[in-house]
Amino acid sequence: MSAPVSAAAGRSIRFFSIVVWIAGTITAMVLASVMLSDYLINPRTGELGFYGAEARNPWSDESPQRFERDGSVWRGSGSGYIELTAADDEPIELTATRIDAFTTFRIWPSSQIDVPAADRRLPLALGYLGDAGDTTLVVPPGERTQLWVQSTGDWEFAARRITSTPIEDTLSGSGNAYLAYRGDALSARFEHHGTGIFFVSLVSVRENERPIIETDEVDSRVSWDEAPLVVFVIEADTGDGEWTVTIDELAGPTQTTTPTEQEQE
Repeated sequence: MSAPVSAAAGRSIRFFSIVVWIAGTITAMVLASVMLSDYLINPRTGELGFYGAEARNPWSDESPQRFERDGSVWRGSGSGYIELTAADDEPIELTATRIDAFTTFRIWPSSQIDVPAADRRLPLALGYLGDAGDTTLVVPPGERTQLWVQSTGDWEFAARRITSTPIEDTLSGSGNAYLAYRGDALSARFEHHGTGIFFVSLVSVRENERPIIETDEVDSRVSWDEAPLVVFVIEADTGDGEWTVTIDELAGPTQTTTPTEQEQE
């Protein structure tokens, strides 16, 4: 018959078990993030798969495939890039009209197509189109650049220039909106009063993220990276809420004064 375990020993065993479990969980999460970074959910079918691994990285090719625009429509098969010129300096909404495979989009803030493939940086991820009707927003940098398409099948999407509302300091409204900021400030305050969702996305040539996913009363400050154009995409169409966006003022130059002769005395 085994001897009973003391209370102190029992606590030590339980503590050791918890530590081992936590360490094992962290290790599993790290391995999963490394090994399964391309393991995604196909939004069309709900199936899991290595979609990033199947669709090769076109920016790694020395001579990647180039797709041409047909009016307001871009179409192609597989992976490659679309050339955007200096004339494309307004936000562009891409809407999938045909998607036969999981398709992701990336963009470079400046042209790198002329440098060796090994020296090219990873393009900025814009999002994906998984089914007809899906949309994503592109904010070109107003110079020659490339929109990269990563896919394993045929795709087609329509391009539509967005009618955005300029914002310089403070702007209020309700419902959905696209606000275009061209200035030097790097942060703003976003307020929402009332009921309903309040989602805010920041889209520029340097980032594409949704820092605010809230409902009802919201008061948040958001910052962004320096860019010639930042588009605030506001989604607020499920309640009676009203929103206000206030661009933070830039700190003025530090003023120095020279003491007068009387002050020096």
